[in-house]
Amino acid sequence: QGTPPPIYNNLAAGGSFVHKFNISPKAKNNIRLTGEMRHLMQSGIDPRLKMHFGTELQVGWFAFQMGLNQTSITGGLNIDFLSMRLSLATYGVDTQSLAMMNRDRRYMLQFSWWFDMMSGSGKTTKQEDRYKYPRKFE
Repeated sequence: QGTPPPIYNNLAAGGSFVHKFNISPKAKNNIRLTGEMRHLMQSGIDPRLKMHFGTELQVGWFAFQMGLNQTSITGGLNIDFLSMRLSLATYGVDTQSLAMMNRDRRYMLQFSWWFDMMSGSGKTTKQEDRYKYPRKFE
């Protein structure tokens, strides 16, 4: 049978910052900044292909995204309504080991629909406080 091929370890690092424009925990107005680098231990790849940066501005039912994937500009839009979400996105992917040699532009359309059976239906205010601030009830 033999042994399976080895999987070499790799390293990824990233971070995110979220600023809410309203102090309410259920507020949907915020801005998010993110960045990450992947395949840090892998050699032979252009360093620009390891970077991903983005920002998202969420205002009510709408979220606008813009960023940089490898060396290509990305963009997107989410529209949330009740229990549905419509997402549109475009991004570029470098298909070679050096940046900007050969690039594909990709597009995405996604429709999501979810069921939230427990959204506030059976919880009292005191029960919600126990989840938010468990140390007060020890």
